[in-house]
Order: sequence, then C-alpha cells, then structure tokens
Amino acid sequence: MPARGDRNAPQFDSSKPRELPRYFGDLEFHFARAAVTDDTEKKQHATRFVSVADQDVWEALEEFKPASTYNEFKAAVLRLYPGTDADREFSLADLDTLVGEYARVGILSKGDYSEFYRQFLVITQYQLFPHNLHL
Repeated sequence: MPARGDRNAPQFDSSKPRELPRYFGDLEFHFARAAVTDDTEKKQHATRFVSVADQDVWEALEEFKPASTYNEFKAAVLRLYPGTDADREFSLADLDTLVGEYARVGILSKGDYSEFYRQFLVITQYQLFPHNLHL
C-alpha cells in the first residue's frame, strides 16, 4: 500500500462527494496489488488516506469495529455523503440548474458550448432510464 501523501495514494475530498465511489475503487485496486484481504486491515487503510476530520467520523462508525466487514463499513461511509448513491446521481433539478445557469450567462464560445454539452449529456443520458427519474 502506498504511504499517505504518496502521489499514487488514493485521495478523497469530502467537498466532492460524488468522487467517493472512485476513492473506494482506487483503494480496492491497491488492496488487490498489495494482497490485502483482511477486513480490519482494509478499514484501517481506508481511513489512512482521508482528512483527519473524515478519519474521525469514519472511525466512529459502528461498522469500523472488527465485528463488521469492509463492505459493511464501505456502505456505511457511502451513506454519510449525499450524492454518492448511484440511483440518485442526477435529478431534473440538476438539469434545470445547468440550463438556467447557461441561459443566464450565455454560451459565448465553442469552449462554453462544449462544456455545456458535456454536462448536459451526462445528466440527460442518466435521465433516459425511467427508474432514475427523480423530481
């Protein structure tokens, strides 16, 4: 496992909660490379790479205790951060916010259009599946 602060260490910024699943994916990649299989050790590594504030919260979870599995711990952590639930990633409000913002400031260049289109594409493709439609 990489050291905390190493350029290859997994990183998570709690101000960007949508990136938490990616953090756990990166962490699990390192677990596989380092042959880490023990749940307690996985939970300890999971808290090593986050801020002290997040580490305090994560280690206070009941699921951090040895009786719980790593997957139970991971699920508990994901529940702490709104926006990490894949079933609720984007809503019609997100689309309304995006369109409203660009209506207000305008699309003044190809770069502006490209940025708008990329965001629009992600939100609308997500909304194509009816079970994902959230008001």
